Amino acid sequence: MIIKLSKSLSLMASYLYQRGDTFHFRLRVPKELADRYPSPVIRQSLKTSDPRQAAKLADAMYRQYQASFSALRGNGQLSPADTIRAAQQLADSLPPLEFDTDYFDTRYHAYVERSGIDPVTLELNPGIIKDSDYLTAVELKALQIKKGEGTKRPRLSDALDIYVSTHRNADSVKAMERAKRDRGQLVALAGDIFVAELNREHARAFVAQCAANGMKTATSRRAVNTLCAVLNVAIRELDIRDGFNPFASVPIANEGRDSKEH
Repeated sequence: MIIKLSKSLSLMASYLYQRGDTFHFRLRVPKELADRYPSPVIRQSLKTSDPRQAAKLADAMYRQYQASFSALRGNGQLSPADTIRAAQQLADSLPPLEFDTDYFDTRYHAYVERSGIDPVTLELNPGIIKDSDYLTAVELKALQIKKGEGTKRPRLSDALDIYVSTHRNADSVKAMERAKRDRGQLVALAGDIFVAELNREHARAFVAQCAANGMKTATSRRAVNTLCAVLNVAIRELDIRDGFNPFASVPIANEGRDSKEH
């Protein structure tokens, strides 16, 4: 449609239409991403009858969706690391969450409109709609980042996912199984805690547990080195500021003295 902004200036906005006096945003989802969205066409009321304001809001919304499309395109199944990178890219392109027309709020209302949920039912059951109902995996992670969550509070399970998805030998079954085994032993000891909560005491306890299980010190060192590598990747890829790796250079009592040569 043509939106006349002045006698000499007009804006061709193929993603705007009017319903009554109110302008609405409309954008078709790219065919290759259609299965990643609940509807092939994104529609959302801009809650304004002012053509200038509508053009401004629609332009911002268009750019935000294009950022999301760009993040998703070519990634039929995003790995955890890819998801986080794409989510960070999307989050960086979005305004603060308190905006009345913020990205996630418009996605929510569009879903409510499409689903036809009765307003009374929605009011009585506010938890009936989950974020995962109307947001993609990238958008969910981006929302966490905007809330100050997401990459800032990864757990040990997240650390392993990142390690596996970025390791150059990710197709090595032996190497990945070893990483999963060692991570599993640490989780059994400390729980699936936040990476930032790991400390030197956990590392020392892990070494002590290896010894109690009858491991040779060389085997214990390999396990420690694997966990050190997993945590290094998590600290780097998940952007854990001032990240400290408690498994770095952790001592192992009598290391090497149990080898065949001794």
